[in-house]
Amino acid sequence: MQYKEEGLIDVSGYIIGFVGAIGKNVVVRGVKFASELQGSIYVKRENKRYNNIPKRSMDNDLARDWYNAEIEKMKILKDRILTLEERARFCFNFRNQARTATRENMKDTKKVIELNTKKPNTSWEKLIEDIKQKKGLTKMEDIYQEIIESSQRTNPEVNSQYGSSKIIPKK
Repeated sequence: MQYKEEGLIDVSGYIIGFVGAIGKNVVVRGVKFASELQGSIYVKRENKRYNNIPKRSMDNDLARDWYNAEIEKMKILKDRILTLEERARFCFNFRNQARTATRENMKDTKKVIELNTKKPNTSWEKLIEDIKQKKGLTKMEDIYQEIIESSQRTNPEVNSQYGSSKIIPKK
C-alpha cells in the first residue's frame, strides 16, 4: 500500500474490487486470479459426483464423454464473468482442470502417460505466445477471444476415436 495526499492507493493488484450476487451465483470481479479460482473450484465441486467411482476406473470412452460434458458446462459458466481477460483466464483454467480431472479418473494409465507427454497442460504465458505465433494476433482482445473460443472446442478426431457422442466441431 502506498499513501498519497488524496488517500490510500492499492498497489497490490490482488484485492477483490467487487463482489456481486446474481441470483444464487456469486460473480467475483477485479482479481487477477478470480477466474482461476472459479474454474478450479467448480471442477473440484463437480468431481464430487464421481466420488463413488474409484480413481483410475473410467474407461477411455466414459472419460472422453465426461470431459466433453465439462467443456459444455464451461460455455454457460463463462458468461457470468464480466471482463474479457477474466473470461479467457476462466476458460483456460477450466479446460486445464477438466483435462487433469479426466486423466486422473482414467483407468488406462498408459494412455494417461501418453496424453500427459504428448498433450500436457500449457501455461497461460505459453498459450498467449503460441496464439501470437500461430494466428498472427497482436491485440490482447483478439488473443483473449481466441482463447475463449479454442477452450470450448474439443478434438473431433479424439472424440470419434473413443466413440464420444459429444462431437464439438472446430470452427
